[in-house]
Amino acid sequence: MTRTKKLKPNRTSIAEFLRGEEKTLNKLHFHLPHLDSVEKLQKGAERERKGEEELIRNTPHPHSRQLRPEFGAKPPPEYEHTWDSREWGRTTETFSDTKTQEETRMNNLVKLSLWLLGLFSLLLNIALLIGYLRRTPQCATRSKNTPQRKHDQSSLVFADLSRDEYLQVQEYLLRQKDLNISTRLLTKPNENYLFLIDLHVPNKTDVLKHLDAQGSAPRREATVVVFYGAKDHIKEYVVGPLPNPNSHRDVTRERYGKELPLSARPFTIGEYILLFKILKEKLFVPLRLSGYYIQPVGFEVLVDHHSTNMSEWRVERLFYNGQYFMSVEELRDAYSAGTVDKIVKTPWEDYGSLKPRTRPLQLGPQLMSPEGARYSVRHNQVLYLDWSFAFGLSAVTGMRVFDVRFRNERILYELSVQEAMSVYGSVTPGMGMTKFLDSGSGIGRFAHELMRGVDCPYDLHT
Repeated sequence: MTRTKKLKPNRTSIAEFLRGEEKTLNKLHFHLPHLDSVEKLQKGAERERKGEEELIRNTPHPHSRQLRPEFGAKPPPEYEHTWDSREWGRTTETFSDTKTQEETRMNNLVKLSLWLLGLFSLLLNIALLIGYLRRTPQCATRSKNTPQRKHDQSSLVFADLSRDEYLQVQEYLLRQKDLNISTRLLTKPNENYLFLIDLHVPNKTDVLKHLDAQGSAPRREATVVVFYGAKDHIKEYVVGPLPNPNSHRDVTRERYGKELPLSARPFTIGEYILLFKILKEKLFVPLRLSGYYIQPVGFEVLVDHHSTNMSEWRVERLFYNGQYFMSVEELRDAYSAGTVDKIVKTPWEDYGSLKPRTRPLQLGPQLMSPEGARYSVRHNQVLYLDWSFAFGLSAVTGMRVFDVRFRNERILYELSVQEAMSVYGSVTPGMGMTKFLDSGSGIGRFAHELMRGVDCPYDLHT
């Protein structure tokens, strides 16, 4: 059995030692003459004090740990404790095990943090890669290649009417009380309706004097078409000068050699709106149809609507599946009696549909200009290599170009569409006799902007 030894702390020696050290420090602080020397001695005393504290901490004394909080503290009361080498070894081992566990836990936390950071970085890179692959394709950067030739103001004589000029012409006509013109879209057939405003192309002789002989620019004017439902005729006017018009003149006989009857007018947008509204509500919606152009069924109605009084309109004849009928009642009776070959609906819905049956193809090849475009556009003038021309869009005839030159030599004065005709053929009278003259409805009125990559190169810059 291990014998125990009673240990008593020597309180007197420890207290005297501490008081002696404190007096020594006080004397040092009091007698040192220079501040730098005082600071050095203070630092030296501090190092000595820390060394003494470290010595006391490392001394295997049961009460040594109680002296750590503050140098000079009173020792704990006397007590008995059994202390041998084995217990001291176990205490040291316990402390080492605790330290090892703390280090292991910290290492695990660091590993977990690094793993989470790596996972987050991986997910972020995947998201960025997906976003990059789904991005909208961008045109390649290019240098600015300026054409050698410079733009001038010569093309402005052919420029289309601006929005402000359109409004000025309209406001001028509305101020003329004798014309009694309406601009409402859904006007009645017996009302006067402003149908069209377009550029009045100046006389060629006057334009050439301006372009080639540095003459004055021709007067800028607009052409106006008015449907006079109250008077049963059509009139054309020239309104000018622009901007700020103050006069107009009738050019109907000058251009056509006669008065134009109202029955010669094309359909207006307002009439199309009313017609399709009735067809949609009474026919397309109940039968779940989207239109009548693709799948004609052989049923047509001939209506006399030349009068501006809608009460005088009448049905002259009907055509149904190869047979003519003089009235709606005659067709109804024959249909009920079974004396006509009835039209049978096909069992399939989309035999004539233009709906795509396959997935859309991939994007086609693109044209790029890595060294810059070889053309330049300013206002309505285009420069392309050795070529130059002015362009415009007529509401009646559509696209047109003027003053086409090659190396500054005029090749064409005007290149434009004068008419576009569509001749139809069918076993039905209506479609078989149809011959559309598209300028009557206005080729340019129904023009739309170009789609990049389809109607023009994707790398298009103006």
